[in-house]
Amino acid sequence: MILEVSIQELENNYYFKKMAELITGDTTKGIKSIGELALRISKFDSYRLFTLYENVRERKVMDVSGNHKYYLVFKSPKKEIRIPEYEPNGFFEVDKANGCILFKITKKNAEDILGMKTAGEKIFHIIRVFEERDAFGKVLSVTDEVEVYNGKWGDDYAFSTFTTENKVDLLTKSLAVQMDKNATQLNEYKDLLEKYNGEVEKSSDLEKELEALRAERDSLQTLLNEYTGNTYDGTLLSTDTKYVAFENTLDNVSFTEEQLSAALTEALAKDGFETGNDIDEPNVNLEVKVNTNISGLKITVYKGNVSHGVATYGKGLILKNVATDHGDEFKFVCEGCSGIPISGSPTQITKTFKLEYSHDNSGFDGAFKIESSPVYINNKSGKVTIKATANYERSGGGTYAVGNIGTLKCYIQ
Repeated sequence: MILEVSIQELENNYYFKKMAELITGDTTKGIKSIGELALRISKFDSYRLFTLYENVRERKVMDVSGNHKYYLVFKSPKKEIRIPEYEPNGFFEVDKANGCILFKITKKNAEDILGMKTAGEKIFHIIRVFEERDAFGKVLSVTDEVEVYNGKWGDDYAFSTFTTENKVDLLTKSLAVQMDKNATQLNEYKDLLEKYNGEVEKSSDLEKELEALRAERDSLQTLLNEYTGNTYDGTLLSTDTKYVAFENTLDNVSFTEEQLSAALTEALAKDGFETGNDIDEPNVNLEVKVNTNISGLKITVYKGNVSHGVATYGKGLILKNVATDHGDEFKFVCEGCSGIPISGSPTQITKTFKLEYSHDNSGFDGAFKIESSPVYINNKSGKVTIKATANYERSGGGTYAVGNIGTLKCYIQ
């Protein structure tokens, strides 16, 4: 299988200057793998010389002399244009032993090719067949067609009228619009997170996503800057502002505005955004245990009016690093106490509902004001609540709690 090819375009009068000489490939041209080459179709007669390689690393060309015949093929759903090798008829000789194949694309061929309506990408093919001939040159049999190379093609005129600089400018403006939209969306998420305290812990991943997006933007901008002012050997495949496609045949880079837009949209198409607390903001650990087997007994933890979880018998609750400011109120609500016998019953069980605070790191004994602990809960109807209020205020004003300040532990004994 032929994996590499190089190409050069020859002027029409070149052949008359080189009569009876050997036409060889230009080894200074870049070698393209299958699918990488963008062939620009002129509206007039043109000659294209391809050099096929067997091993690009060793720069070993393929011997294409012999009874093989090569064709340049352009296809659409309703049409096929097949251009055979160009035969010089004694004016000069093509160096087939060193991989060279010459095609002449006539003005009529060009009109037919540029007029084709393709269903998707515009692809050209180089195919070969083997012809067995008798001693008089008559073709006796022809083998199946084998594709040795394919690539993309486009209108040479469209390429010249839509410059690389225009494309870079268009993509840059599109990128700026996308970034503005992302910044607006981020602000909307921040507003929602401020209203719903239970979702506050999800904002960090949004910041990470935005930083990754900015890094991707910067990387793309660096890539775009490399094209401005440099020779760009490629083919414009579409001038539609909603789909700008351009094949780079120098350094094998291909991208479109739609692909960029899709990448930016996907970066924000997540279901939620996780976040952690600022390491310097005060936070507390919450621990709830129900160490008694009473049917229906449970303890629910609230910060303000927002529930943070429920503990039942055999299923405790541990919450790490819950953000808390001065004045925040934590409520521990016990339900199902009516199932605990009162004092004096035959199966007397005396149970108390307790809340304790232990300080850690930057914490201190007076960091929380605990109300009504312990509380006897035997056979009490309704709900029993213990409250703790964060107290970080300095005597002269301001607060002085930093980082994790300790643990609020609620349990039944």
